[in-house]
Amino acid sequence: MTHKLTALKEKPATGQSDARPVRSTRLATLRERIQSFAWLPEGWAGDGTIPPSREIAGHVDRLLLALPEDRALPYATASGEGEIGLTWFRGEDRLSATASPEGHLLWVIKSNGQFLDGEIVHLASESFEPLHKALVHFLQG
Repeated sequence: MTHKLTALKEKPATGQSDARPVRSTRLATLRERIQSFAWLPEGWAGDGTIPPSREIAGHVDRLLLALPEDRALPYATASGEGEIGLTWFRGEDRLSATASPEGHLLWVIKSNGQFLDGEIVHLASESFEPLHKALVHFLQG
C-alpha cells in the first residue's frame, strides 16, 4: 500500500505534477462502475425497470478508452430504462451523453442556461470523433 501511495505522489523530473496515475486509477474505477450497471437486477429502480445490457456497457467502456488522456472523465449513472448516462461538468454547465439500449449515443449541452442539441452516434461505430469534438468545444468554454 505504501508503495502505491508513493508512486502517486512522485513528480516528474520537470517538477510539474503528473496526473496520469490519478487519471488511470479514476478511469479503472469508472470502467468497473459502468460494467457493474449490467449486473443490476430487473426491477432495480422500481417495477418494470431494466439494467443496461452488457453490450451497451461494453460500448461505453470502449468510448471511455477512446477518450484522449487530456480529456476529463465523466460521471456515470444508470437509468431504469437500460441507459447509461455520462456527464461532464464545467461550472454550472454540463454535457450530458446517453447511451441507449438501442445502441445509440446522443448528447445535449447546457451552456449559459441554454440547451444545445448534440448529435447521435451509433455506439458500434469505429469512432466517437463527433463526441470528442463536442467535448473539446464544451470544456474550452
